[in-house]
Amino acid sequence: MILNSPMDGYKSSKYAQSFWWEDVDNARSYRLQVVSPSFDSIGALVLDTILKSNRFSFTFEPGDYQWRVRAENSGSETAYFTRSFSIFPSSISTRQVQLMSPTGNTVSNATELSLKWYALYGATRYQVEVDTLDFSVPAKLVYTGTTTGTDLTIPLNLERTYKWRLRAESDSLASKWSGPFTFTFDNTPPAKVTIVSPDDNASLTKPVELKWNAVSGAKKYKVAVYKNNSTSFYDATFPATVSGTSYTLSKGQTGETLQWQVRAIDEAGNEGEFSAKRTIVIQ
Repeated sequence: MILNSPMDGYKSSKYAQSFWWEDVDNARSYRLQVVSPSFDSIGALVLDTILKSNRFSFTFEPGDYQWRVRAENSGSETAYFTRSFSIFPSSISTRQVQLMSPTGNTVSNATELSLKWYALYGATRYQVEVDTLDFSVPAKLVYTGTTTGTDLTIPLNLERTYKWRLRAESDSLASKWSGPFTFTFDNTPPAKVTIVSPDDNASLTKPVELKWNAVSGAKKYKVAVYKNNSTSFYDATFPATVSGTSYTLSKGQTGETLQWQVRAIDEAGNEGEFSAKRTIVIQ
């Protein structure tokens, strides 16, 4: 396994470090661990995480560290590969806070937004700003305030796209502004789905292709199949979620009557109204 960064013995005054290694064939995930000061003499477990990607960023306090990573799949794993690095103290005025969530271009229907970021060594508080423009008019900011923690929840009531940023502060210094990251608040559900086929009360052999028209803004669709004249789903596989505008139904016994309907779901997770139910008879 080839580790690219940080190299063994790396020394830096940058608190935010990016880990990077070469992908391993047949690996489904990677386990990354960071300790201080070393795996032979662990003073603190700083990080222990499972990743799908071969890159990861994290913000550290000054100190000596070792990091190691291994590739894993469902039945095996490689040996760990280990490197050392050190972080030196530096003024927060040259630093930026690393934002955690929401990440760039997030779309959500949550009426309260949770902002999270990594702590910056030397900071005693954080100034947070949320805006719909470019932060150029302080009087028109959606939110501005300070907190001593590394998370903040703010209410949302207007559907629009927002930007958020923050900086770390001490008694005499302030860091550079982070980001900004962009997120969109959307709590308007998509339109009602119109079913295309099969016709209501059609008698068909399996498999049955259920089709409907695309809905503007929909990212996926929820298909519900019921027992005849019932509000009970046919079985535990329903409702089924699909990304396209059709679903192949293989359920049902000969002579059995089923009902079905579908609804749209947008990127924010808003669910539209269900279509009218249609009935099919399995031949």
